[in-house]
Amino acid sequence: MTNTYTEPVSKLLALGETDWIEWDDYSEFGFTKEHIHELIRLGTDRDLLANIEDEEDDFDYEATWAPMHAWRALVQMQAMEAIAPLAQVFDWSEDTEGDLINEGLTDAFEKFGAPVIEPLAAFMNEAGHSVPGYISASEVLARIGVEHPEHRERIAQIVTSALEEHFEQNEKEVNGFWISDLIDLDAVSSHPVIKKAFEANKVDLTIAGDLEDVEMELGLREERETPAPNLPLPFNFMRSLREVDESLPALVKGEMKRFEKKAKKEKNKRKQEKKSRKKNRKKK
Repeated sequence: MTNTYTEPVSKLLALGETDWIEWDDYSEFGFTKEHIHELIRLGTDRDLLANIEDEEDDFDYEATWAPMHAWRALVQMQAMEAIAPLAQVFDWSEDTEGDLINEGLTDAFEKFGAPVIEPLAAFMNEAGHSVPGYISASEVLARIGVEHPEHRERIAQIVTSALEEHFEQNEKEVNGFWISDLIDLDAVSSHPVIKKAFEANKVDLTIAGDLEDVEMELGLREERETPAPNLPLPFNFMRSLREVDESLPALVKGEMKRFEKKAKKEKNKRKQEKKSRKKNRKKK
């Protein structure tokens, strides 16, 4: 793996594995505006992000963490010019191993805060992005809306508008995750659009359940009128936990929801990898 970076940016290649929660203080490296372009280049280095060991090349495990360090440094510098190029990296998560993009970049974008709202709105409405890309963009927006209620209404509008505009063309998984994010945002007014997506049979039911599940989550109904769909065990288990939701502390509920979404994203990633393998076999 060839190092084409100069100091002090190159020092990030040697930092190695980092804590997922606690961030280092990157100000000690003396980064200035002059280093932003190279930090963006490191944060979008596809060779490093591929994170795949090749026996024929020198594999530098420490260096594979460098893009995450670059993302965090750019956030701490509030380098807004990094937002648009870094957003494109969300599309690459199905080509990587581990959670570097799914979790690391998502967390970085959340910490950027309000400045990412409009760029991610544009991303969600652009054609040609990957399924994980569309899912991650909406998830970041939902997290910001939950943490910063002053932005919740605008973000709910963005996700609802994107769902209404694109649910026919979207993969069912994308619609399912966008609807799940609208639940997190308590977007009751989005119900008509959500209903249209379900009625068009364009929603993966394993993400947030069927329409009645969603309506109960939004407080629009107290109980089901029809039998619950027979979904995989993990979803039914989470449904049973939600039935005792009132007795769970807020922290536990938050962690449970995060775990649930991560598990569903991993399932979605495996499905996309399977589709990619099938396409590649057809090309041969």
